[in-house]
Amino acid sequence: MIQSLNTQHTLIETDKATELVYKINLLQEGEQTSAFQVNFTEATLHRGSIERDVQNKLSAIQTAMSVGEKIQINYIAGDGTATKRIVQPLELLLKDGSWYLSAYCELRKSQRLFKLTRIRSFEHLPLKNDYLSKDDLMVETPNLTTIELQFEKNQLGKLYDYFLEKEMSLCDTCINVRFKYDSRKNILPFLLMFGSNVKVIAPIALKNSYQDEVKKMNES
Repeated sequence: MIQSLNTQHTLIETDKATELVYKINLLQEGEQTSAFQVNFTEATLHRGSIERDVQNKLSAIQTAMSVGEKIQINYIAGDGTATKRIVQPLELLLKDGSWYLSAYCELRKSQRLFKLTRIRSFEHLPLKNDYLSKDDLMVETPNLTTIELQFEKNQLGKLYDYFLEKEMSLCDTCINVRFKYDSRKNILPFLLMFGSNVKVIAPIALKNSYQDEVKKMNES
């Protein structure tokens, strides 16, 4: 993979290829990991000091996975909430330019995704007999709900980055979008990205939450 990306960079001089090579090299400099443990999406580059901190975490997490250890982490959520958790590392993912740890969280009793830059400290825990295989873990069934949105027509190009053709209906003055989404996940940051170019039609609870967020932004 590295050789292929280096060749691509030589031919087309893409910054993203260089960044992805750098990200993958972070893994190669640490413990070796099997293919199923790493999933690459796309890459951007953090500051060098942040990358070095993430590299240390990658190496430590890979070591834990290779010997079947759990780790205890101090984690800061997006809203600033701090929690201490014991997790069983399952997979490392490179998504939207950042590394994430997919792990079974004993606090939440389910599989969770943790951004490595938000893991502020961690420690390896002694080996025990309660380490679970992936097949043993309970995989949560998504709680899908139907979301209906209405966009300004000038958003069409952007919408193709997020929605399928069958999920969009073009009108003379707008674009109606109807799709299924896991209601356990927070979709508000995505909607706020469109500003005044989107209206939430359904469900009503999401519409109200979105209007509250817009109101807060306008008042700040």
